Amino acid sequence: MAPVLIDIGKQLASDPKALDRLSMDRTSASYKMRFGVAQTFLESTVDNLQKSHFSLNIDESTSNNDQKVLAVLVSYFNPARQRVVIEHLTSVSVIKVDSLSLFNELDQIMDTYKLPWSNLMSCLMDSCNVMRGSKSGVEVRLRNKAPHLLDIDGDVCHHVHNSTKKFCAPFSYHCEGLYGDIHSDFKWSDDLRDWLKQICFLMNIKFTMPERFVSHRWLSCYDVTVGTLRMFNALTVFYYAYLLKKDQDLYRSIVESIYHKYNVSTEAKKEIRRIQDTCGKKKMTEDGTKRKKRIVEKIFFKRKTTRFIMSFYSAALPLLKQYVCMFETKTTQVHKLNDRQVQLFKDFLALFIKPEVFTKLSVFALKDPERLRIDNKDNYLPNPFVGTVATNLMSKKDPFSTKMMDLVLQSYSQCAVYLQKKLPLTNNLLRSMSALDPAVRGHSETVKYLGRLPKLATNVIKEEELDQYELDVRGYQVSHQLPKDNGNELDEWWSVVANTGKFPLLCRMAKALMSCFHGPAVEGSFNTMGDILDPKSCRMNIETYSAVQTVKYAIRATDKTATQLFQRQDVLHDPIDTRMASNIRTSSKRYRGECKRKREAVEEKRKRLKVQSTTLESKEEAKRNMALAQKMARKVHALKTQRNLEWLAKLKRQKSKPARSCPEQRRHMAQTAKSCPATSSRQ
Repeated sequence: MAPVLIDIGKQLASDPKALDRLSMDRTSASYKMRFGVAQTFLESTVDNLQKSHFSLNIDESTSNNDQKVLAVLVSYFNPARQRVVIEHLTSVSVIKVDSLSLFNELDQIMDTYKLPWSNLMSCLMDSCNVMRGSKSGVEVRLRNKAPHLLDIDGDVCHHVHNSTKKFCAPFSYHCEGLYGDIHSDFKWSDDLRDWLKQICFLMNIKFTMPERFVSHRWLSCYDVTVGTLRMFNALTVFYYAYLLKKDQDLYRSIVESIYHKYNVSTEAKKEIRRIQDTCGKKKMTEDGTKRKKRIVEKIFFKRKTTRFIMSFYSAALPLLKQYVCMFETKTTQVHKLNDRQVQLFKDFLALFIKPEVFTKLSVFALKDPERLRIDNKDNYLPNPFVGTVATNLMSKKDPFSTKMMDLVLQSYSQCAVYLQKKLPLTNNLLRSMSALDPAVRGHSETVKYLGRLPKLATNVIKEEELDQYELDVRGYQVSHQLPKDNGNELDEWWSVVANTGKFPLLCRMAKALMSCFHGPAVEGSFNTMGDILDPKSCRMNIETYSAVQTVKYAIRATDKTATQLFQRQDVLHDPIDTRMASNIRTSSKRYRGECKRKREAVEEKRKRLKVQSTTLESKEEAKRNMALAQKMARKVHALKTQRNLEWLAKLKRQKSKPARSCPEQRRHMAQTAKSCPATSSRQ
C-alpha cells in the first residue's frame, strides 16, 4: 500500500496550485465518484455498446450486509484499444431472486442505457434452474427479446467444479471433514497456532495457516489437499500430544520416522517434546475435545486411508484444476473452448478406461452414453491412475487395497458420467468458433466451419451480405498479405487483419464472436464486493458500490494503474478529458437533484397513502431518549424509596408514644394511611 500512496502523492505534488485548493468530505467523494468519474467511464462504455456487438455475464450473490446484488459484466471489442475488453455495466439490488425478477432488471438496464437487443450476442450464467431453466429461466425469457441469442451453453467452469463433488463423494468426504477440523482448531486458538509454528521451524518446514475447505470455491478440495499434504508430517508430530499414553507408545515409530526423514536434531526433539507436554496439559472445551478426537482418529488410527485419499486427490484433480485456471483468464479463449473440453474429457477417461475404447470415437460418440458406456467395468484399466504415493500404499492384495480400488473406480466413473452429460462437446457454435484460430487458416475444414457462422449468429451478417462473406472466408484462407501467426492473442490477430482493410465482413463476425464470455468473470466482482459492502457500511447505496466497480473494471481494462491513466506530463498545457471534467463539476448538482426527487417521491407516497409526516427517530436519538427515560425512572424510584423510609421512621416514632383511646387511635391510623406513599399508590 505504501508505494501506491507515495506514487499518488508524487502525482498530486506535480500540480501544487490544484493541490492547495483540494478539499473533499465523505459525501462529496461519494457523489463525485458516482456522477463524475464512474459516469464518464459508463458513458464511454454505453457509447461503444450502442455501436458494437457485446455479450453479458450475469450472476447474483448476497453481500455481507445481506443485500441481494445482481452484477452485470459486459464484453466487447473496443475499437480504441483494438482488443476485447471486459467492463462493469451495472450492479443492482434485487428483492426477489427468481427468473422473472432478474429478467425485468436486465430489460430495464437495456432500456435505461438504450442498448439495442440486436447487438446482444450471448449471456453467460450458471446452470441453475433460475438462470437456465428450460421452461421459464432467464435465458428463455431473454430469447423472447433476442431470438438470435447464441447458444454457448452454461458456465463450463461451474460444471467442472461440480464434477469434483461427484469425484469426492465415494470417499464420504473423509478428508474434507479433516480439513475443516484442523482449520477450526488453529483459527480460534493463538497458542496452538504458535506451537505448530515452532514445530514447523524445528522440522525445517515452512509454516502456513491451515486453509479452510469451502465447498463452493473453485476446486477448493484440491488446493487445501496440497497445502495439508505439505504440512502433514508437522501436523502428525503436533497432534501426537493428544494421543493417550498407550496410543503414544503404539504410534511412536511414526513420529520417529518423521524425525529421521527431516534430520531433526536431539535438541530440537527435546523442544518438540516440551511443546507436546504443554499441549497435552492445556484445558479444552467439550467441542475442542471432540474435534481433537476426530483429527487424531484420521491422522493416526486411519492414517493409511487418509494418506491414500489425499495422495489420490493431489494426483488426479490437477487435470480439472488446469482447465478452470485456463478459462478464468481475461484473454480471449473462445476459439479453444471446444478443443480443450474434448481434450479434458479424453484425458480424464484415459486415467481409468482402456484407450482403445474411446480414442477412435467421434465427438458425437463420446457424448452418447449408449456408445460410450462409462459404467461398463469391462472397459476399465486393471491399474487405474492413483498416483505414486497411493500406489505404494496399496501394493499388497489386501482388503484395504480392494476397498480403495473400488472407491477409486466409483469416483472416476461418477465424475466421468457427469462430465459426459454436462460438457457441451457437440455444441455447433463452439465447434465452429474453433475456426477463428489463425493456426488453422488454410484448411478445408476451416472454410466449412467459418461458413456456418452466419447461420448460427444471425444478427451479424445481413442476408444481402452473405455472398461477400463467403468470398471473405475463401480469400482469408489463401491471402499472403496477412502477417504470420506468432502466437499472439486472438483479438490482437483479428485487429491486425481488420486494420489491413481486407475481409471486413469476416472481421465483423470475428469481433462479434470474440465478445462471448468463456469463463465466469463475474465471480471476480463478488470477491471485491466483500471489501466494499460489509456490515459496517450498511448505509452505502448500491449505486455507489456499482460506481466503484465500474471505475475498477474501466481502469483494469486499460492495463494501467490509476495514476498512469490520469497522468499528464505538463499539467498546464496537456489536454484533459473534458467529459470527465464536466461530469465532476456537475456532480453536486446531480446529487442534490437525486436527493430532491427521492424526497418528492416519499412525500407523494405519504399523501397517496395518507401517512402522517413526522420527524423519524434515528437509532442514535432512540438510544439517547431511552437513556434519559431510564435515568428519570431511577430518580423517581429513589425518591419513592426515600419517602417510604421517612414514613417508616415516622411510624416507629409514633409507636413509641403512649397508647391512645380506641376512637382516637382509629382516627390516627386512617390519617396515617392516607399520608403513606406506598399505601396510596397501591390503592
